[in-house]
Parts: sequence; C-alpha cells; structure tokens
Amino acid sequence: MVDQGAESAKIHRRLGEAIAGSDADLVVLMKHSVTDDIVAGIKQGKFKGELKIEEDPLNFYTNLDQFVATGDLVVLQNDWPDNYN
Repeated sequence: MVDQGAESAKIHRRLGEAIAGSDADLVVLMKHSVTDDIVAGIKQGKFKGELKIEEDPLNFYTNLDQFVATGDLVVLQNDWPDNYN
C-alpha cells in the first residue's frame, strides 16, 4: 500500500489490527517508514503471538527455510522502492 497520503498512518494501523486478529503465531515485519503504524495497530489489536522487526530483509528471505514448516502460511511484504523510504 503505497501513496495513501494523509490516510497512510490510519490505514497501516488498521492493517496491524487485522494482523492481530489473524491468530498468527509469529509476525515478522520488514523495517520501513510505516512499520511503527503497523506495530501500533498490532498492539491495539492485542496480538498474542510473537512480533519481530527485521532490519535485514535479504537475510530474512534467504534464511526463510530455517524457520518455516509445512503448513505454515507466509505472507511476504513488498520491499519499498528507494523513493518511499
């Protein structure tokens, strides 16, 4: 979700609330400009799982097979183009 203008923070907080309601065991967010808004929504939604913020997306994606098991659902976040950082 890019170019949400003045609604960006609100929309990303709502996304965080939706994530919190998903009953996931683990949520890993890539660190970028709207991470704090997503985290705020996750906390507001009283997420009960584990939350990690990844500073090195390439390392995360390269090692994905080390912590994903059969039956796990992985939702990948697009990387921000440089002009959105």
